[in-house]
Amino acid sequence: MGARFEVREVLRFTARRKVVLAGRVLEGVARPGQTIDFRFQDRLFCSVKIAAVEFVERILPDETLVGLLCEERDPREATLYAELCPRGTVVELSDAATQP
Repeated sequence: MGARFEVREVLRFTARRKVVLAGRVLEGVARPGQTIDFRFQDRLFCSVKIAAVEFVERILPDETLVGLLCEERDPREATLYAELCPRGTVVELSDAATQP
């Protein structure tokens, strides 16, 4: 079972070498081990594995988001993901056995 996730913000968690996609689960359940599928065009996509799922507490505005933590292999990854997923972008989360 996969899920749909609305991205609100992309962050770098430098102390733990993680990229965080913070947002809301719209449908399904987000779990470690799933992949986030970024689609560019019909047949062109990339994906990244979710290492952990945690809450992200925001002070201004006062809200709690779900954080999808992914291993950071390159310091520029957060910038790339932010370009691929502007605020409001909905991405698919896939279980390993159901990837496209």
